[in-house]
Amino acid sequence: MDEIKDQSSSKLKTPEDLTSRPSSNFYSSEVMSKFKRLGLKETDKHNYVSREIEDAASHLDNIIKEWREDSSLETLEGARILDIGSGTAETDDSGHLWWPYFAEIAAVNGAEVTALDIRQQTEFHQRLFTGIQMDIAELVINGELAEHTALQGKEFDIIAAKNFVGSNPAPEIDRLVRDELGVSLDNFQAALVEQLKPLVAEGGIIDLDGKTFYRRVSGEFREETAVGTKY
Repeated sequence: MDEIKDQSSSKLKTPEDLTSRPSSNFYSSEVMSKFKRLGLKETDKHNYVSREIEDAASHLDNIIKEWREDSSLETLEGARILDIGSGTAETDDSGHLWWPYFAEIAAVNGAEVTALDIRQQTEFHQRLFTGIQMDIAELVINGELAEHTALQGKEFDIIAAKNFVGSNPAPEIDRLVRDELGVSLDNFQAALVEQLKPLVAEGGIIDLDGKTFYRRVSGEFREETAVGTKY
């Protein structure tokens, strides 16, 4: 598969460029069951995965621009990235699969990625990035996310959570926050931002929804419009 390129001519490599990636059979059980539920034909399966990879690569490319106001691949080398609600190669309780494409692509391109999710990462993904299993929503509700032992003393250049909150929240978050806790998603996201601020390095950013992001400058945070946002 060719490198995914958007209108900004991204140089980001995609997971399929990895020589260490398992064979396509690695996707068979979880991904094939997802295809079946979606009613996709055999010829549509590759296109479906390609679109998800392209979306993740485009989002990451925009975040690189926000962070360094530059889209060159070199800006990602060694970048410390925290992916909130990254997804894993394990299906959830309802049988859905949320693949960690964003974390994969960032890691493939040289970033030091820490991926948080309620489900455990596979052995293959643990070799690509640091996967930490935790109940993010519960920690946020209790005001304890930044105090988690796995995050204490850590700083990140980029914190992202596009598929956890924002306009496309993870289904379990939507259900938990709105139905069970009676808290608005906006209030939940605001609490999440506040708890993430201690983890942001100087010059780093928090982009939770691809619409606005927060940049740390001289210890203070300023809100800016995200790259690619159309109003």
